[in-house]
Amino acid sequence: MIAGRPLAPAGAAGHARGMDPGKHQGPHQLQADRRVWAVCSLAVFGALCFVPVSYAGSLSDEIAGLVQGRPWASAENIALVATLFAALASAVGWVIHLAVVDLFGRWNGGRPPQADDYGEEPSPPTG
Repeated sequence: MIAGRPLAPAGAAGHARGMDPGKHQGPHQLQADRRVWAVCSLAVFGALCFVPVSYAGSLSDEIAGLVQGRPWASAENIALVATLFAALASAVGWVIHLAVVDLFGRWNGGRPPQADDYGEEPSPPTG
């Protein structure tokens, strides 16, 4: 008993099947998938490598200049720009990945994280 009231009786397993979780469990929770995030972040980082950042050109031009022994290319500049690009790609990749997972689902397509807690099979995908 809580505050003088009896607890509600528990139903049989599967008694909540068919309920609309959006109406009963609060706002929609965003699902995260690290593999999708990694792919999105790498794609953004790859695109950023071709953005001109200095008089020498893009990050890929700087790396090519360093490999070829050009005097204007420096490892310190490459490391700084690559670190900044990695941080930016990580943040932008996170936002893109949330949209991708929300639209297309998780990469592995497996059971929802709490499906075993309820003893029910996940509902089939819609659409």
